[in-house]
Amino acid sequence: MKIENNYHIKKLDKGSLSDVKRFLHQQNPFDAIFFDGNEQTSEIWGNYDSTNRLVALLALRAESHNVLWNVKNALEPLRDFVRSQYSTVKTSGQMSKIVPWLEEFHKDEVLFMQEGFACVLGKENFRYYQSPKVRKASLKDIDRLLWLFPKDTNAEQKKIEFSVKHTKVFILEESGLIVSVARTDIETTYGSHIVGVATHPDFRGHGYATYCVSALCDELLKKNQRVFLAYTTDNDAAGKVYNKIGFEKLSERRMRARLQF
Repeated sequence: MKIENNYHIKKLDKGSLSDVKRFLHQQNPFDAIFFDGNEQTSEIWGNYDSTNRLVALLALRAESHNVLWNVKNALEPLRDFVRSQYSTVKTSGQMSKIVPWLEEFHKDEVLFMQEGFACVLGKENFRYYQSPKVRKASLKDIDRLLWLFPKDTNAEQKKIEFSVKHTKVFILEESGLIVSVARTDIETTYGSHIVGVATHPDFRGHGYATYCVSALCDELLKKNQRVFLAYTTDNDAAGKVYNKIGFEKLSERRMRARLQF
């Protein structure tokens, strides 16, 4: 436990589940999925005020973190804690939460910021586009998938391997090649999170991403009430795909960023 400015930060365990559930119930559902049952989350820390009320949550992973808060003053001790845990780290969140969080850091510590649209899909709006060329990926497919991510192959390999083992990856094959992919990195009671949607440039314009994301959503919506994803504001092609399937934009945008200390 770490005590600063009448706040105390502690690592949460199963005994804190009721506190966490009450806190998450007040938050944006998109952000809540990063704190509920995510197997990538190695640690969840809570910041409590002098009355022992949970006022902020911090999820720490190997290369990223997420923060949710109700009291802005609770961010300062969390900022110092994050600095002590990482040399470089990614983060993301809805604009009203992430912008005040990033403002806690020095300008030269924030290397990168990018806005995106947040989207949600429920069963009532889902439109399923089927293709016999789509199937679930296995560990044997990972090497054949990596040509879709030429810029950061090593990092993507680890992410895809995690998703194959713990969540879901759907691929589309054409002419003996894996040409499109969509996967989840989080599947919780609050919803699922789709990431890593990609189609090889030589095979775009055929609806392959639509088929992959659609098949993935069909499976997710059988178990979860909602599916979430985000895409950058300059990616109109992605927006058309998601809108076609039935995703709706949320009123507030999201932002992702990278910090370095």
